[in-house]
Amino acid sequence: IATYHSNQTRKGLIFIPGIRPGEGSTMKHDVLVFSDPGKTRINIIPEKLSSTDTLLVFCIRDAEDKAALETLCRDAEATRIITYGRYDDETLNTAELKKYAQYSGLIYMGTQYEQVVETDYSIEDPDTESGFAETRADITEVRLQKKSYMQRQIDAIRDGGAAGGDYVTQEQLASVESSVIQIEGALMGEEDNNGD
Repeated sequence: IATYHSNQTRKGLIFIPGIRPGEGSTMKHDVLVFSDPGKTRINIIPEKLSSTDTLLVFCIRDAEDKAALETLCRDAEATRIITYGRYDDETLNTAELKKYAQYSGLIYMGTQYEQVVETDYSIEDPDTESGFAETRADITEVRLQKKSYMQRQIDAIRDGGAAGGDYVTQEQLASVESSVIQIEGALMGEEDNNGD
């Protein structure tokens, strides 16, 4: 069973799968810490964490408040810097292991229900597919996309123009965007050709 603790800034978002306050022994949890004012901390499945230059994928076991999770992942300030670390229940500290920057575009969030997450081979169970005792959970996968450097530069130009900075015409901006798309397409084509 998943439980979560309230957070003053964003209520109900600190997910603590499988343990309720006051239960069990000291544990360490693999977590992502977001950069919102409340430093929201979410327990994740470490084996399911992956990233590329433009994509960050993580999974949560038995996420109870998916609407709040979606809101968090759509918040550009909260996703500006995401820290992967290990949270210690005893010291209440998070040992930082890695940081991710600018993964601010939520492109997918979906849940697979009743997935086998653990099999106890010491206990036979004729009612399961494996024939052994299984622990099942609902697994929610989240994918966050990072804009390319060039796209972020275009956004900065657009935002600067809108804020009264250097004036950029729509034609100039469209021309730059078109050039970036052509360059990125050419680079992707070169990478594909190099892989053949």
